[in-house]
Amino acid sequence: MECIQSALVVFWGAAMLFYRFAARWYRTIQLCSILLVLTLVAEGQTSYVFTKVLNNNTQRPDGNGVFNINNLTTPAFDGQWVVFKDYGNKDDGSLQALWSFNTVDATFHKLADLRTTVPGAATTFTDIQLPDTAPLVRKGTVVFVAHYISGALLQGLFAVPAAGGAVVKIADYSTADPTGGKFNRLGAFGSQAGGFSFDGATVVFAGQGNTSTSGAYSAPPDGTSLALVADTAHPFTGGGVSAGYFSTPTVTGSNVLLYGTDGTDPATTASTWPW
Repeated sequence: MECIQSALVVFWGAAMLFYRFAARWYRTIQLCSILLVLTLVAEGQTSYVFTKVLNNNTQRPDGNGVFNINNLTTPAFDGQWVVFKDYGNKDDGSLQALWSFNTVDATFHKLADLRTTVPGAATTFTDIQLPDTAPLVRKGTVVFVAHYISGALLQGLFAVPAAGGAVVKIADYSTADPTGGKFNRLGAFGSQAGGFSFDGATVVFAGQGNTSTSGAYSAPPDGTSLALVADTAHPFTGGGVSAGYFSTPTVTGSNVLLYGTDGTDPATTASTWPW
């Protein structure tokens, strides 16, 4: 397997021993960057077939050199499609892109880059390589977070077919909050950017509106019918507990699981409920 060689410059002096140790450690864990798909040979066995998706010697199909992946790449996989962010081989990040790889026919597809027009805005994406978030793919649809500039730095949650196609906006700072006003933050403190989950049919995400409401919201991946799940204006009361602050929603089979608290002492009042 071909891998990009890494080198360390070792400085002489009092720190020489430290750098010798660091060089050995670095070479041990940074041999190469590679994405693999593992297939179980037979049920009940622990043998796997490894299929290489790409490494840092793989040429990008768009002609912009090789892929540049690392331990922050955090790919997603739905059984057929591998989806990953690639920074590109230019230090200024101008070649960053969102890609998919079809394990059926071994083809790459570029889903979005900095030339992609933001749906509903007369501008293009400025950052899709946010380090604290990763795309999700379910049933051939990809959901991802990106930044763009339209008078100010804005953030949005978007969807695109894994095979490539039109990007659809699910929510951004121009989207109406179902409780009133518009969103001014997507995500929850301490969670990934966008604070979203996707089960192939429904996207749920944490958000905050400019009317000081915050909560969890849902929408299909086509960006229609955005709905309130729960927020601070609609507290939940039941089972002897009350919660008005919600974050970190997850969804499976159109059932949403939420973290909630009454905002006093999370150690005694935080709970999770299916919705």
